[in-house]
Amino acid sequence: MIKMISEQSQTSDSAVRPFGLNTGKGPHLQLMDVGEWYVLLDPETMFWALVSKEKDLSRSLKEEILPLYREHAEAMGRELQEFRSQERFSAVYFNPTGACNAACKYCYLPDDLRRTGHHMSYEEVTAALDNLHEFFENYTGSVMRNRDGRRPVIVFHGSEPMLVKDVIKQVVLDHSDRFVFGVQTNGYHLDDDSADFFMDHKVSVGVSLDSPIRSVHDSIRPLRGGEGSMYDRAVHAIEHLDGYKAMSVICTISSMNVDTLPEMIDFLADRNVPSVLMNPVRGTQDLARKLRPANEVLIPKFMGAVERAIERTKGGQRITIADFSNLVLGIVAPMGRRLMCDITPCGGGRCFVSVASDGSIYPCSEFLGLADYRTESVFRPGGVERAVKSPALVEVRSRYAEKIPVCGQCALRNICGAPCPGEVYSETGSIMGKSPYCEFYEAIIRQAFQLIGRGELPNMVRTEGYDFRFNIFQ
Repeated sequence: MIKMISEQSQTSDSAVRPFGLNTGKGPHLQLMDVGEWYVLLDPETMFWALVSKEKDLSRSLKEEILPLYREHAEAMGRELQEFRSQERFSAVYFNPTGACNAACKYCYLPDDLRRTGHHMSYEEVTAALDNLHEFFENYTGSVMRNRDGRRPVIVFHGSEPMLVKDVIKQVVLDHSDRFVFGVQTNGYHLDDDSADFFMDHKVSVGVSLDSPIRSVHDSIRPLRGGEGSMYDRAVHAIEHLDGYKAMSVICTISSMNVDTLPEMIDFLADRNVPSVLMNPVRGTQDLARKLRPANEVLIPKFMGAVERAIERTKGGQRITIADFSNLVLGIVAPMGRRLMCDITPCGGGRCFVSVASDGSIYPCSEFLGLADYRTESVFRPGGVERAVKSPALVEVRSRYAEKIPVCGQCALRNICGAPCPGEVYSETGSIMGKSPYCEFYEAIIRQAFQLIGRGELPNMVRTEGYDFRFNIFQ
């Protein structure tokens, strides 16, 4: 629910009168102070109102906000609960190889796996896809069935999938009638012919680039076992893709590159990149935890990048910071979110699974290498469904923010989602803990409300195609 009240009127000096608010069976709305605005938010329904501090808050509650709440909140709560609780399998993150030609300092995969990982053959990938096809067609929690005209998504993920690019290309040729394909790559082996092939066959392409500065990127993501620049190849691939609408860039934020985030937006916008993910490094390995950026640097630099993206979009070169836009969607259109990290339960084991290069199924790529979350083999008939029903995946699907200390009382719990359970488990031995980036998410969500109040919503998300049934702007 979006309710914005900004017209100027006399400010009331009296305290907000309850009108049944926050007592008994009355409406429960938590109050947040965000710059020039007050936010009134019910985290159980995601009904919210943004009220200018120049407005009489007591009158706004009584005459405008609470009547709307009583009319819509119950239905909104039902929809949100269904969205959070239902299995909605639509995708697989698929590692066709365990090996990688890069030695990234923060990788969530153990280094010994990346040095010696197994390459899947074409026959192995095909056998896995046959079993995945059977799962998507017949499992009750699948929302992507070929017989309904909907193809599930297979994202070839890393380690570095382009080490087996010939296998991937043949799979795309032979199985595009059953699946939509994507590739996430460091770009080193993404030659022009391969990039053209992916564009011709409508394969989405994600390229990893951590900085607009060569020395910074190459120090974070060095080439394994030799001299050479990962940066040069990645930038060439981005420039060759040249605004391909199914292309994106992933920028992993660490203490080594956090200062360059605003400049990164200009660098990518100048190369027609439509979308970038700016993810704070996941601390699934000890070294990665040491590279976490400090909040006092991360928050202003990240928001500086957001402001720069808004400026470039207004100037005619649209670029979206996808993970921030997803948080904004979590506010204005909770059921319209595309990324499933910032909701609890998250998408791991509920909307997608991850397949390792040995065929083992995990709830998500962040869990790869964590033995407690290794389940069935994708190569065995029925293995995917058994994995989905395994205790490990059931546990991840049961991770509701309401059960997590601190998160359970937080008004933002259904916007933030307390990510990431794999990261939390790696650090604490349990998935039931708050995010190590809790303060970061709180700060940028507060900023998101201010940007919405400023009228920047169309410059942060593409609003076409969404059914804003309860959208009331004044």
